[in-house]
Amino acid sequence: MAQQEFKFIKGPVFSDFIVADEINRAPPRTQSALLEAMEERQVTIEGTRHILNPDFFVMATQNPQEYEGTFQLPEVQMDRFLFKLTVSHADVKAETSMLKSIAEGVLPPDFTKLDTMAFDRAALDLEIQQITLDQSLLDYIAEIINQTRKHPYVLYGSSVRGGIALTLTGRILALLDGRDFVIPDDIKALCHHTLRHRIKLNSEAQLSGIKAEDVLDDILQKTGFPG
Repeated sequence: MAQQEFKFIKGPVFSDFIVADEINRAPPRTQSALLEAMEERQVTIEGTRHILNPDFFVMATQNPQEYEGTFQLPEVQMDRFLFKLTVSHADVKAETSMLKSIAEGVLPPDFTKLDTMAFDRAALDLEIQQITLDQSLLDYIAEIINQTRKHPYVLYGSSVRGGIALTLTGRILALLDGRDFVIPDDIKALCHHTLRHRIKLNSEAQLSGIKAEDVLDDILQKTGFPG
């Protein structure tokens, strides 16, 4: 007698690198399913935990001009993203260069010809951990986060994850810049990217055309550098 049984087949979430194009078109249930994967690096199915690769990484896009058939991402999911970057149209010179590359067959690139890259994740994490972050800068980061919760144009401010993001990326930026210590300008340069999606403006700000970046600039201006 033939036996029938269920077979578990891993879906796209078990990839190391996920690109979620126009993630706000995914239904809320799908978006919620990403919460555990992005925070815990695991997926629970029928009570069984499936551990994801430590290098699990999600990059997502949103279309800001077309909202029909979209779902707003919940705040707790937005908070899981390290950065929120805004991408505008390229200037004429850049678009001309792109069109020239397409005409010459350079674009789109042939990814099969790219060399395989490998790196020691543990060694890289240790190198980041060794970047000096002075106590005064920790106080500075904490005060910025605190001010996002008090600003008159903010309905609710950043969670502690915003401070963790600034701490981590500040070290990474210092490392990329060839320094073994973080400076206040590192924190200032990363503030928009790490916090713009972690604060929600109140109705007064929205009606006045004020953006999250304007609020963050105001906070940075009023929060003095340590020293």
